[in-house]
Order: sequence, then C-alpha cells, then structure tokens
Amino acid sequence: MIRGFLTSSISVVLLTTSLVSGQGLSLAPGVVSHSSQIPLKPADSPFPMNQVCTHRANNMYLAVTNYGCFGSHLGIGFRDCETNLDAPSCEFPAGSGHEHLYVGAMWIGAIVGSDTLVSTGFGMRIVSQGYAVLGWELLPCSDPDCMIEKRTNRFSYPDYSVSALSDLDMIAEYTDTLDDPKLVFPDRDGRPHIPLNVEVTQKSYSWSTAFAEDFVMIDYDIKNFGNDAIEDVYVGIFVQPYIGHYPTKPVNSYAWYTGFVETYTSRIGQGYQDTIELAWAADNDGDPNASDLYDYTSVASTTGLRILRKPADDLKVSFNWFSGFEDPDWSWGPMREGGRRRMYTGGQGHPLTDGDKYFLMANGERDYDQLFAARSYTDEGWLPPRQPFCTLLATRGGSAYVMSLGPFDIPAGESVPLTIAYIGGEDFHHDPQAHRNYVLDTYDPDQFYRQLDFSDLVDNALRAGWVYDNPGYDTDNDGYAGPYWEIADTLPNGEVVFDRYYYAGDGVPDFKPAVPPPPPVVRYNTQFETVRIKWNGLISESHIDPFTRVRDFEGYRVYMGRLNRLDDLAMVASQDFEDYWRLVWNPDRLRWDKNENPMTLDSIRKIYGDYFQSGDYPKTSDGSGLIVDSLTYCFEPADWNQSVEGWGDGADIMSSTEFSKVYADEIAAGTVTSEIDIEDTLTSNNWIKAINPLTGDSIYYHKYYEYEFTTGNLLASVSWHFAVSAFDFGDAIYGIEPQETSPLANSVEVWAIHEASEVIGQQLKVELYPNPYYCPVNHIM
Repeated sequence: MIRGFLTSSISVVLLTTSLVSGQGLSLAPGVVSHSSQIPLKPADSPFPMNQVCTHRANNMYLAVTNYGCFGSHLGIGFRDCETNLDAPSCEFPAGSGHEHLYVGAMWIGAIVGSDTLVSTGFGMRIVSQGYAVLGWELLPCSDPDCMIEKRTNRFSYPDYSVSALSDLDMIAEYTDTLDDPKLVFPDRDGRPHIPLNVEVTQKSYSWSTAFAEDFVMIDYDIKNFGNDAIEDVYVGIFVQPYIGHYPTKPVNSYAWYTGFVETYTSRIGQGYQDTIELAWAADNDGDPNASDLYDYTSVASTTGLRILRKPADDLKVSFNWFSGFEDPDWSWGPMREGGRRRMYTGGQGHPLTDGDKYFLMANGERDYDQLFAARSYTDEGWLPPRQPFCTLLATRGGSAYVMSLGPFDIPAGESVPLTIAYIGGEDFHHDPQAHRNYVLDTYDPDQFYRQLDFSDLVDNALRAGWVYDNPGYDTDNDGYAGPYWEIADTLPNGEVVFDRYYYAGDGVPDFKPAVPPPPPVVRYNTQFETVRIKWNGLISESHIDPFTRVRDFEGYRVYMGRLNRLDDLAMVASQDFEDYWRLVWNPDRLRWDKNENPMTLDSIRKIYGDYFQSGDYPKTSDGSGLIVDSLTYCFEPADWNQSVEGWGDGADIMSSTEFSKVYADEIAAGTVTSEIDIEDTLTSNNWIKAINPLTGDSIYYHKYYEYEFTTGNLLASVSWHFAVSAFDFGDAIYGIEPQETSPLANSVEVWAIHEASEVIGQQLKVELYPNPYYCPVNHIM
C-alpha cells in the first residue's frame, strides 16, 4: 500500500511508484507518458508548451521548467530539451549519478475576499491504489514562443547574448490563469482551481567558474496583472528530495533527512556569525557499501535551498518539513501548540488543499531538524511527537519541506522579486558507521549531528549570496556599499589598524561571480618545424575582478596538443609572480589562517628588509615561524613562483625562462614602461603597430605586455593547437581558490611550416615530404 513518503517498513517510495514499476498510470494532461513520450493533449483546449531543460554549465546538473518547477521527477518521462533523453533532476556532483531531488516548485498564496487561494507549481494526488496524478497550476502559453529561452556569455556559442549574465541563462514565463479542469485538476477538497492572476518571469543562472560551480540561481519576478491588489501574499518554495545513486540503486531504497541552518560561524571575521537561513537535505547515512565503506555509489554530498532576495526586506523566512500524503497515520510534521491545525489528511503533515498550504506558509515556524523528530519539545511549545512513527522518521528519514515568507501585497500591475539558489555541498558524510552507531544502535542525534560536515554546503551558500549581491560594491552609486565588520589588525611595525570586511552587498543584485582574468589573443609566427607564439597581456594583467574588485592577475600557462580538446592539450609552460601567502598562526584552532592576499617578494622585503628570505619561514605543523609582536607568521608560495624578467616583483631570474617579455631589455633600461599613454600612441615608445589576427586590422600593442614562447622540433606535416591561459591568485578573505581561463578560449591551429613571406623572400622550393615518398601499387584481381 502506498503510504506517501514512507511505507510501513519505512522504505522510502516514490509516490508515482507505477512510473518505476511500469504499471498503468493515470497522468494529468501535460505530463509526458514514460512509455510513449507523447503529450496527452485534450482536443478542446490549447495545450501549454511545457518544457524541461537542464543546466549543465557547472558542477550541478539541475533541470528547470517553464511551469513553475525545478527538478524533473528523477527524469522519469521528462525529456531534456537538448538531448531528448530523460532529464537529470538534480545530479550533484555533475556526472556522478547522485540524484538529490524529485521536484522543487513555487507556491503563491493569498487571501482574496473570503477565499484562501494558492497557485502551485506542482501537485500530486493518489486517485486509486497504484495510480497517481501529477498536475500544475502555473503554466506557459500554447505558443512556441513561450518555450524556454537560452542565453550564454560565452562568445563562441550560438546562444551568445550581450545581455547574458552567466555561462547559461534560461528564461521562462508562466501564469496561473489556466483553469480548464482537463488541464488543471481540482483541489483535493474538490474545489476547481481559482487563479490569482499572477504572471511569473523565471530566470535561472549557472556559472562554470570554480567559485560558483556548485549552485544554480533562480530569479523570479511575480507580477499581478489583475485589476485588484493581491493582499496578504505568501510565497513558498516546496522541495521534495529524493537522494540516491540513480544508476544502481532502486528508488524505493532512498532515505534522507531534512533540516535548517540559520547561522554559521563566519569565515571572514572570527567570533562573528553569518546569517544564511539554509534548508538542507541529505541521505541519512551516505549509503556505505556492503563493506561499510563509501564508494562511487555513496551519496555523501548534500544539497540545500537559500532565499537570496525577498519581496520585502523585513519578511521572516519560515521552514516547515512534513511527511506522509493521503493517509493520516503517516501524515506528520512539527507543529506548535499555538498554531495547531488538523490538515485535510486528518494528520498534521502533508498539506493537500489551498487552505493547508497557505496555513503552512503563514505559520511563521522554523521546524527543528528531522533527525530530532523522536524527541519531545513540548516545553518549547511544540506538539508532542507521534510514536512509533516519529522514531522511524528520526532514524530512517523521508520528508519534504517548504521555505516561505510573507505577508506582503502586490498592487495591480506591479511586480515583486524573489531570488533563490539551489546549492550543493560535498563531503557532508565522512563516517560510514556514524548513522548505525549514533542513530540506530543508540539514539544520540546530537552526536550524529556533530560529526556532519556542513562547511562546503555553507561556503557555497555564502558564495551564492555574494554572487547575487557582491560584498562591498556600491552597485547603484548611492554611497552605500553594504554592511561590514571592522577588525583590528596589528602591522609588523606594531601599528594597529582596523580592516574593513564587507560580509554582504548593498542590496542591489549584481549576479557576478569571481572570475579569472580574460585570456589574451594568441598570435604566432612559424618556420619549418618551429612555432613562435605571441600574445599581449595588457587586458589580462590590468583586469579587475568584478567580484573582489582586486587586480588579481598571477600568471600565464601555455598549452599545446594535436587536438583542440581539453584532454589533449598539455601544459608546456607555466610562469607566475614570485609572491607568497603570509599566514598567521591561530593558537586557538592550532592552524595557519590565511587573512590577506599574497605579496610579491619585493613587497615583503619593503616590510622585513632587503635581504629577507621568505623560504626561511616555511609552513610548519607546530606553529613555529617568524614572531613579530606576539604574532607568528610563515610564508607559503603562491603557485610555482617561476617569475619572468621584467615583472618587477623582486624575483632574481637565474636562468632563461620558458616564455619571456619581448622587450625585457628596454623595460630594464626604463625606455619601456607600464604607463598606458594611449593618447600619445603614435609618439610614445611604449607601443608597436601590428595586425589583429581576429580582424586583420592594424592595431597597436603595448610593448610592456608583449610575450613570446618558441618551441621547435615539431612535425611539419600535421597541425598543432596552441593556447595561452591567464590565472589569478584567488582571494583569501572570501575563500576563493585560484582560477584559470579555459585553454579552449583562445586556442589557435598552427602548422610548423615556413610562412609565405619567408618562402618568397628566400625563394624556397617545394619539397616532397616524406622523402623518398613510397606509393603502394594496388593490383586489381
């Protein structure tokens, strides 16, 4: 018997079990049959152009739709718009086969007259044993123009757009006005769907940069296009997790926990707490194998939902989780005594009607985590747990949740925003025996909770917030750059200064992650078996990161290979500034902390003396190092510290470098400087005239930033691909790892043969290659 999210044996089962088993299923119009893949289109109603597309630009494969959902119901019968294969729902990490989500959906509720109305992006009903109905109340129009629009900021892609904000933008629009009962089924209490007259514009973003690769952001604009104001509005995001290794494990073996993290220790200021208001869901034990170890099928990661922008700043975020479906014995969720409500199911769990959904969004609660469901919190105002069911919930898992906020009004013709991020975090579970030891054998949820690692999930949640609204950046130029902490810092000379650390933005969206410096344009000259690669680094080296607002260029890497594919391009040269991270020992945590960005050797010697050697104070395990005014420092190289003559970083260049500045001698003599005197280009010695290989037009290149790399002994009879990437040093304050541009961004195809001008100038003759050339004779029998 289907019991909702749990069966009597506590195995978690999909509500649409017949989709998996192949039994007959009564699908609501608009659902694609898994067997036939043919939309069920009513003859007398226009069919909405429902569509599912998958974000695949980063480390999270997340399906989005144009009908108020994200996730693809585990891909069962829901085809991806590009591949026409079953769409992954939320696969994290990408390519792992680890699914984390059945579906996420928007709920919009309001009081209209004496009616309580809620329009939902997803609904499900059990209509008889083994049969389920899926349905939606937020739907696109029936015109092909209402399908999902894709954009990208990648120049070489067909969907490139100057208005794109990420590596992959997806834009969709839908409304709640379709009330045809053939397309939108009645509420569980039998009442037909009554629209609120809202239109939602949904924009989702994903970035490939390492700083933002573990989340997808969804930005909603909710418009009231009716004639009257919509009052007492609550909006919620419903999330039904389903967590397991989809290729190898049956769906009915999945089990998970949900919970909520309100604050977390800040990585920016010691002693401070970051407010993150993050809902999470994770497998209950990480799925160890039969040997009690984690392997490739083990889902040790987690995902979470964070609301980044609210319709009004003063709205409180609520979190409610619940289990069960139609059966009151299995319908349960935390509920306060003062907000007691008997749901339509007869229990206090899954909300099925508009009234139940609105109540849940408006109750203002933040439920305790599911792991603690077997405990009684009556002394804190909560209703007691229902036993033995709550013990099963706490020890085995299985639930859904809603994050919601309100109330607010939407005047006629006006819009309100809502921005969320769906976020992944790795290494949440790391002890395969913890669940058995601390939950099953002995119910000690506090001990189990303490060994869970939220750090990666929380870091990514913070990064999502920073990408949405860059800390310390005054986007609207009104003089306010966001809230900050002032933290005392003692300089090596004993002076105490107060550093300003912005932990949030100015409230105006930016949608900008930290990115590597832009790659240079690659030029080349060739001779027989020799290639000379050239590039100008003015743009790369003067680039200011849009997120950190810091000029963070660190160096270049040269790649070459026979094929223009990442796996076939090998790094043949890598050089960077000689610079060092100055780490400070934290005696409380017995670790080295990275509180500032790297300094060049030249900068360090200005502090500690002309003969100071950073290598004399390496990173140690016991905290020993350079002691200055009761603080202990050590120095760690930033990247390889293979400098280039002419960089002015204080490095002592002992030998010829793999690539070099073309005008290093003139830079050393002071006749070429880094000054950008573009207005005096024709008279200044800093510039040289050349040809832009991208356009064929004449262009001036700044000599100070001219580089070259030469390689020989190349086969002349085949093509070679060369690329030059630029990389940065990241950021210590916001925990950003060094980032590098893709070699595919500027790769060029080169033949190691004489250039035409040299052939003409030296009057070279055509030669046979190979010589002698042997041509086998084919005999026709």
